[in-house]
Amino acid sequence: LLLLEGWASLDHPRIHCLQQDEAPPQPKPGLLAIQCPSEAQAQAINNSLAEDLAFSWDQPPSETFAWLLPRLQGYLLRTRPLKVAILAGGWSRRMGQDKAGLDFGRGPHLKYLKDLVTRCFGFPPVLSFRVEQELNSFGMEPVPDRFLDAGPLGGILSLQMKDPKAAWLILSADLACLGPEGLKTLIQGRDPLKPATLCKREGIEPLAGIYEPATARYLRAAFFQLKFSLVKSFNKLPYQEVQLSLELWPQLFNANEPGDVEKARAYWRGKFTNH
Repeated sequence: LLLLEGWASLDHPRIHCLQQDEAPPQPKPGLLAIQCPSEAQAQAINNSLAEDLAFSWDQPPSETFAWLLPRLQGYLLRTRPLKVAILAGGWSRRMGQDKAGLDFGRGPHLKYLKDLVTRCFGFPPVLSFRVEQELNSFGMEPVPDRFLDAGPLGGILSLQMKDPKAAWLILSADLACLGPEGLKTLIQGRDPLKPATLCKREGIEPLAGIYEPATARYLRAAFFQLKFSLVKSFNKLPYQEVQLSLELWPQLFNANEPGDVEKARAYWRGKFTNH
């Protein structure tokens, strides 16, 4: 958490430090809190604004942070729109064909993922892919890779270049068993104060995660150092971990080999039977 004194011209969330006889400012979107000399003055300000924005200088730091951080989280959630992208630019060498075009038991998988995201969010995802690929985008906006030969890292950097102020929810096209339950668990676990929010089963799954704008500097550095492993990058960063229940573990299943197609179809057959 970085605090800067002054810099009033910057468009960032702010704490207004009130002078003894100064009138408090009116609430506005970027105003997180008003700091003032006394507890009585803080209470008077909160009563006059009908909103708890003021705290006193003498308030214990632990109480201040417990009170302030949810406001900062709320501000970041409002100002960093969440966008969704499906990463379909993998080479699929083990599968032998583009995984995005396969049917894992719910019809063409790209169409299934598009419909899933649209139902959950009310808008469709964008499609990240290699420019030489010939894919049916099913009406999704295409975002070709601009950072080449870097695997998923290149796709994510290309998305962040497209909209650097957005938080990107990244879904791999080979998440063959992903359903609304796993997707909602990830969204509900988002912490915008961390660089990323990642699902975890036995290990972290960087291709089922939310990448905040703050990750861009780290991912660019990894790209220029030719360190393309997302797992290794995030092992050095304080990401937010979302633990899936055992029941939801299969929703992180990656279909990488031909035999995995039938495994995914068996999962969906069992799910339909249970319901």
